Amino acid sequence: MMTIKQSWYIYSVLLYLCISPLLLHADEQPDTSSDIEIIQQLEQELGIQFERLDQLFLSASYTANTQNQVTGLHIFGSNFLTEIPKLVFSLSHLQQLYITDLYSLAYGNQTQSISPKIAQLQNLTELVIQYGYVDSLPPEIGQLQNLNSLSLSSRQLKTLPPEIGQLQNLNSLSLVSEQLQTLPSEIAQLQNLMSLSLRLSQLQTLPPEIGQLQGLTSFSLSGSSLLQSLPPEIGQLQNLLQLSLSFTQLTTLPAEIGQLKNLTSLGLNNNRLQSLPPEIGQLTKLTSLNLVDNQLESLPPEFGQLQSLESVLLWSNKLQTLPVEIGQLKNLTSLQINNNQLQSLPPEIGQLEHLTQLPVYQNQLQTVPPEISQLSKLGYLDLRFNPLQTLPPEITQLNDSIALLVSEDAPITSPPANIAKQGFAAMRYYFNSLDSQTARCTMNQCEYTVYFDQAGYYVANISLPETGQAGMWGLAIALQSDNINRPISVTLNDVSTGSSSNIQNNLPSWVAFYLARSQAINLTAYNYLTPEQPVLTSFLQNADNGRTAFLEPTVITPQQTFTMPQVEAGFYILETTSTNEQDIYAGLSIQGKAVSNIVSGGWIEPTNITEGFISFYVSAPSFAQFNLAFADNYATLGASQPQLNIESIDTTSGERTLLWPATSKN
Repeated sequence: MMTIKQSWYIYSVLLYLCISPLLLHADEQPDTSSDIEIIQQLEQELGIQFERLDQLFLSASYTANTQNQVTGLHIFGSNFLTEIPKLVFSLSHLQQLYITDLYSLAYGNQTQSISPKIAQLQNLTELVIQYGYVDSLPPEIGQLQNLNSLSLSSRQLKTLPPEIGQLQNLNSLSLVSEQLQTLPSEIAQLQNLMSLSLRLSQLQTLPPEIGQLQGLTSFSLSGSSLLQSLPPEIGQLQNLLQLSLSFTQLTTLPAEIGQLKNLTSLGLNNNRLQSLPPEIGQLTKLTSLNLVDNQLESLPPEFGQLQSLESVLLWSNKLQTLPVEIGQLKNLTSLQINNNQLQSLPPEIGQLEHLTQLPVYQNQLQTVPPEISQLSKLGYLDLRFNPLQTLPPEITQLNDSIALLVSEDAPITSPPANIAKQGFAAMRYYFNSLDSQTARCTMNQCEYTVYFDQAGYYVANISLPETGQAGMWGLAIALQSDNINRPISVTLNDVSTGSSSNIQNNLPSWVAFYLARSQAINLTAYNYLTPEQPVLTSFLQNADNGRTAFLEPTVITPQQTFTMPQVEAGFYILETTSTNEQDIYAGLSIQGKAVSNIVSGGWIEPTNITEGFISFYVSAPSFAQFNLAFADNYATLGASQPQLNIESIDTTSGERTLLWPATSKN
């Protein structure tokens, strides 16, 4: 039987065991203050002001329910935190906790820690901690059974505790750490994990257990600069939609990458990939592929199997060719292949019917295939910094609204670079000027467009072949600026004309022109067959009510200047015949500061001697419109099938070089 003394001893021991924890941890007893009072105490402790908001924002703020229970807390920019304030752990209703210690992140140099008391926040569903120098997570982190999102940014975190695998409800895990070197195998226990981000880590490899995260839809290892390979188990992530492996050191991809059947986005930019496995073609749901800044020299033919691709970024590689299978990517809208070593583009590129963007600058292209004209939806084509020699005329079939970029100093000759840089309308104008078959002809006249790529003296000759029919001809010429998108009338300088008259039919040679403003005009006459014989010139003004003489017919000595007195603005015609009723081959040179819309005409026969001409000076690269009329417009006797030849003239040697031939066709 127990004595009274023994009973008292046992009672004393039990009493000590019950109250000793209270005595030892009296300073750690639960805070009975209300949540709002705790916030007020935090304000005093941290020296910051919390705002009460409906949802957490980029400021020191908190959220609370109708019972004034704090459910969300954002400690923003507090001064050099070394740990989570103890008062926070008294907020038992807390569901969201954001700690953004910007000062320490930028300037601190001390180690920070997360208290084991974090386990007291049993209602926590979202934890975001941006400490500059957190070196570890406490094992107690695994007790946060309601946690579904964990985001931690730290410069010092090197590993995760095995207890991380106990977070069975976690669906998002984001770790940004420059020191993270390993992952525990227990990470495979996170079967509800859907998003895993391990950016800027020092991981050299991934544990094979990574393949057990069957629920993953998004996985990022971007910036893991020591990662050189992926385990074959990566292919087990069958539900993966997005995979970011940019800015790592990958040199190859495992064949198992092709098992990611549901992958829609794959980021592989800024690596060291030299080739892609053929299995890449099995990613048939892939819509976005980023391969920028690698060392790829070619693409496998299987690349064409990526039928869902909409965007492919391939710039800054070493590609020399593209596979012909590229044409199979029917849904592609953006193909960025600039900064490579491409020497040509395959004709199949024209099959990319939905392509809207095609930057190809900084390659080795000398031309592009005519099939590029089939890209009816193209809106942007950048061909700068290529040694372009030619562009196919078919390129002008593209929409005029396309943003076309061509280097001004490109060695391109057809069309000239200063034309190509203006876009497709200008190039179309140029190519039409080269092709005589594109002349717009009617029964008695043809219209030609000619491009003069440099300033200089030129002559337009009109002649007939031996089988041609003699008759009257007329040639109108007008110049525009080389920038046809901003048409500017360009005055013809130093215009001279020459043609034959036909006395028998009372048909003089003539020249018509427009005078833009009142001024004096200087004329010089020429008699090309008998240089000493004067010529007779009539001066007519052309108005709506007909032609009227504004000067009496005047005899002009060849090669001497005759000055017309002050002449009002308007249209004028000068007719030239001989003084002895014989046919002559004469011409006039007109000098004025505002002379334009030149039209010259006369008699033409199928010989090499009696050709007509207009010579003129072009002061800048320009397009010229020539309208050659050769029938009833000028007489009942109309010439047939005259030929227009344009030559450049070397003013030093007098040598002529054929610039542009075109034969009109009825």
